[in-house]
Amino acid sequence: MKQQLIQDQRQILMPLLVQQMEILTLPLPELREKLREEAEKNPLIKLENPVPEGGKWRLKRQSFLTAPDFVFENAADTKGLLDHLREQIHFAGWSEREEEIAMLLLTSLDTNGFLRQDVKDLIQGTDYTLEEVEQIRQKIMRLDPEGLASRGVHEFLVFQAEETFGPESLEARLLKEVPDLLEKRLYSHIRKYYKLSEENLQKVLENLAELKPVPVTGWGESAMTIIPEAFVDVEGDKISIRLNEYYIPDVRLDQYYLSLAENEKLSREDKKFLKNNLNSAKTLIENLESRKEIVYRVIHALVEYQKDFFIKGARYQKPLRLRDIAEELGIHESTVSRVVKDKYIQVQGKVIPLKQFFSASVKNVSQEDVSTKSIHDMIRQIVAQEDKADPLSDEQIVSILENKGIKVSRRTVAKYRGILGIPPAHARREYR
Repeated sequence: MKQQLIQDQRQILMPLLVQQMEILTLPLPELREKLREEAEKNPLIKLENPVPEGGKWRLKRQSFLTAPDFVFENAADTKGLLDHLREQIHFAGWSEREEEIAMLLLTSLDTNGFLRQDVKDLIQGTDYTLEEVEQIRQKIMRLDPEGLASRGVHEFLVFQAEETFGPESLEARLLKEVPDLLEKRLYSHIRKYYKLSEENLQKVLENLAELKPVPVTGWGESAMTIIPEAFVDVEGDKISIRLNEYYIPDVRLDQYYLSLAENEKLSREDKKFLKNNLNSAKTLIENLESRKEIVYRVIHALVEYQKDFFIKGARYQKPLRLRDIAEELGIHESTVSRVVKDKYIQVQGKVIPLKQFFSASVKNVSQEDVSTKSIHDMIRQIVAQEDKADPLSDEQIVSILENKGIKVSRRTVAKYRGILGIPPAHARREYR
């Protein structure tokens, strides 16, 4: 009897938990579409445009102001993917030449976001070199959405595996070393070659199945809608956060069908139908309230941790892991991952992916963690200020960083320089 009760509870809870996780994962444009679909199939759900006065839900540390104009239902509530990429490039401080090359590549992508054209043909008639174009392509692949300008499905899959599981992970190695065996599903050969147990191989295959086949769909049309989850306002050393509650309609219970459910003349089948839909509607409302609270808590913790970034600039970004935020809030790391996935905040007019605030770290001379992204910014500024007639070598950049308290190897500087699309010293020299 007890076992049956537990099983019944699981059957009830599982759909609720699945919906809760789904709603938490969905970015705002997809969430709005989800609510419209729910309202179409459930007569107890009534959608109303939100009133721009804050609403009843709020946290003590949060104040709601009048909704910004562009989040209302009009032609200005969407941002094209190309504009979104331009903002990221501008925010990262790319040079004018780098931006020109980036636009050349981005406007040459196919509908899935792949670069199929021969670069030699693209740069014909320009003074761009194959080397610098490739450097920019690699940088574009690390923008949001990741993997744009990949050469095809295989390169995109390898890129995702390396970024998600690590360059030396088994997932990445299989894609690079035995793609033909994976494609033909010769799993026994893979197990034998890599000496894997059936359980280990199954886990790797499950991880690979989660990778996206293409960076985007519909590139060049309406490939992506970017709506910020929250607005972060910075005035001096004060930072305020406002959730974007005005893009999503309010979900309410339809009073007509509520009263109808009390009608004793209804058949048992009709009453059951209304009761089931009432429970579904209440669950949806609860899950939406839960989403608001969790999203706000994560963004608030992230902003608090990266306060120097918002006040002083990108070079002050600290290293941060999903686990750090999860431990701070007492929630599971996978929950933080769902909040961060495909979500954005608007900071001083710029829309920034939440995942941009997470990065690995290196130790400075005081054995303190320093974000690799802040080191990227330092290298970019060092090169921007160098004598163009006598550009700095990687060894000289190492010395300058060491004077700033950052101890990294020449190889690391060369790697970061490549990620930033900065050519080596000899290629940066300008003759007068």
